[in-house]
Amino acid sequence: MKRAYSAQNTLMVDHLKHVLDAEGIGCVVRNRFLSSAAGRLPPTECWTELWVVDDAQLPSALQLVEKALRNDDRASGDAWECPRCGERLEPQFEACWKCCTVRGGVPEEAPSVDVSPARVPGRRRAALSSNTQLWLILGLLTLTVWYLFRSYGGY
Repeated sequence: MKRAYSAQNTLMVDHLKHVLDAEGIGCVVRNRFLSSAAGRLPPTECWTELWVVDDAQLPSALQLVEKALRNDDRASGDAWECPRCGERLEPQFEACWKCCTVRGGVPEEAPSVDVSPARVPGRRRAALSSNTQLWLILGLLTLTVWYLFRSYGGY
């Protein structure tokens, strides 16, 4: 096992672990909870570390880490317009938030989806009788009076 990356920011190390895992490079995160020892140990020794399991994969892992840390990826481009709905989107977005069309994709007709609540045939919502409604109101009023008496009755 060899160390591929080390940083104070645990979230960045976890992100890079996911990047390497997606490429099939086995890796392990170490020192995740060692930050509490900083002061007794040198601070850089307490940073979270990313270790590659197979030493032969270290060069490709280092290239992937370098590529992930560079700022020249797709997020630094021009804003784009969705070809389906015309929404203006910032360059860091790969798909339209409004209609889910992928950047550079050909607009397709989206199937219409019925979002009405599901209804079970033959069943209707039971209506409360006026007698039941009266008892509910009286119960709520009783609880309100009890709460007010309990809260302000001693003063």
